[in-house]
Formats: sequence, structure tokens, C-alpha cells
Amino acid sequence: MKNTQEAGKIKILKANKIKDGIVRITFAAGKAAQKIAEEEKTVLDKTAQLLGCNVHEIPGRALELFEHWKKARKATQKKEAVPELKLTSKEKYTGDILAKTAENLQTQPDQVVKTIERFTKDISQWREN
Repeated sequence: MKNTQEAGKIKILKANKIKDGIVRITFAAGKAAQKIAEEEKTVLDKTAQLLGCNVHEIPGRALELFEHWKKARKATQKKEAVPELKLTSKEKYTGDILAKTAENLQTQPDQVVKTIERFTKDISQWREN
């Protein structure tokens, strides 16, 4: 490239601190960055649909789902009734929504949709038993 502007859009994928003052940055640029951004948007749209909220509310709802799933699992182990799943969080998040959601669900960003589907399925099954 004659100019860095030719790279187009740049998407930082990962940043790892190697030692003091040295950070390794993994990124994608141009069409690859655009493709990654489109894939993330698809994941966020699907996640918002599953959680019944706006995209900016996803991390709060995901955390709420995770906490409910943990309580439901404990209730099942103790042979207690599992409470109904009712997600009400309206907290808006303004950072990297997918990364925060993955952190809240303790999973990888590419597994967010599957994890939410599994949690809701588990809760439904536990309620039926």
C-alpha cells in the first residue's frame, strides 16, 4: 500500500499484553474486516431476537439469563421448583456488545447464540420436570 488509508476498515480482533509496554494486536482489514463485522451483526441480531430485547440491552439480558440458569440448575439439584424465566433487564451497554455478552455467559463470542439457546432449553426442561 502507498497509504494506510488503502486498507479501508480495520477491525481489532484481539489484543494481548506480552510484557510491560508490548502489546500484540490481531486485526483484520479491508474486506476481511467487513466480513467479520457483518458476521458479528448477524450474531447480535439473532441474540437480540432470542432474548427479546434491543441490541444494546443484550449484555444485561444475557447476564440475567445466566444467573437464572444457575439458580434453576441448583433448584433442580435440590428437587425444588424452577421459577419461570422472565428477563426484564433494560440496562444499555455501549462498549463491545458481543465481547461483553460472551464474558457474561462465560463462553466464546462465536458460541453466544448456542449458549443462549442451551440455557433457555435447559430451563424449559427443568420447569417441565
